[in-house]
Amino acid sequence: TDSYHGMYWATLLGRRVIAFPSSSKFYGVRHAVPLCDPSDWKRFEKLAQHYPEALEECRSANQKFASEVRKCL
Repeated sequence: TDSYHGMYWATLLGRRVIAFPSSSKFYGVRHAVPLCDPSDWKRFEKLAQHYPEALEECRSANQKFASEVRKCL
């Protein structure tokens, strides 16, 4: 994908992802994906991983953040 949100949601859904970075937001993500030129994606296919824990990690972080916000209100 060349979409940051496509990369993010595919990762949360447990899909393997290869990204074609079009901006700096593709770099430094928690669950790293191979980054390459679109013409060279086949070479990176074996490097793509799935992160089955990603969705629960993000849910937990979101719930923790919501709890902290509620404390401030």
